[in-house]
Amino acid sequence: MKRIPKIIAVIISLIPFATSGQNGGHHAGFRIISTYDSSRIYKPNVTELDKMHYRPIDIDLWYPAEITSSDTTPSFGDLVYLLEQRSKFYNDTKSYNGLTDEMLQYICVGVDCPDYQILKNIKTESYVNANPLQGQFPLIIYLSAFNGMSYENYLLFEALAKNGFVVAAVSSIGRYPGDMTMAVEDVFEQIKDADFAINSVRKTIGFSGDVGLIGYSWGGLAAAIMAMDESRRIRALNNLRTWTRMKIKC
Repeated sequence: MKRIPKIIAVIISLIPFATSGQNGGHHAGFRIISTYDSSRIYKPNVTELDKMHYRPIDIDLWYPAEITSSDTTPSFGDLVYLLEQRSKFYNDTKSYNGLTDEMLQYICVGVDCPDYQILKNIKTESYVNANPLQGQFPLIIYLSAFNGMSYENYLLFEALAKNGFVVAAVSSIGRYPGDMTMAVEDVFEQIKDADFAINSVRKTIGFSGDVGLIGYSWGGLAAAIMAMDESRRIRALNNLRTWTRMKIKC
């Protein structure tokens, strides 16, 4: 997937947020929901036995958590490595070996850090598979930027989880082989992924029933369309940056 040029600016924009002190009364848990939407075909002309037949969906979930001394946090490099793993899975037509280091080097140049290994080893505050806090919390669905993924705004998600929100981040993945484009059909794939994520989170952790949307850049367009289509269920919408130059007939 054509990730690198589109999301460098996203990562750089997060640096001020890292020191903003957005810390509530909870710890942030993190887990990945890997599932399939059997109502949609992903890879054409393969049988149902093929792992790519139905639409695969990876939902990155942040939530208020109870932590123990054995709970661990991933590094920023671990989150970026998810991009390499998923690129290999969703697009089986190309090789993405080495994408993690390449991505980190690009980001490092953008933020003027002396060694990308420093960036790679920064520890997050997301506790992997920590136990969710008991209670009902509002759900926020995050729709990533053009060909982007959840790590582009993980600091925001941690802050929201610490302040009592569940955040489900939906990557920007179009039709097979996965590259997001400006075609209507690809935009609606992300919208359908976001809709599917709401039901998946409900089965996994549960939430209060209130749902808000956050979209970044091209994901903001998808979020706006989704909010208009599901105005009764979506209670809030926030576009971190709205794409304004494209016109799509829906």
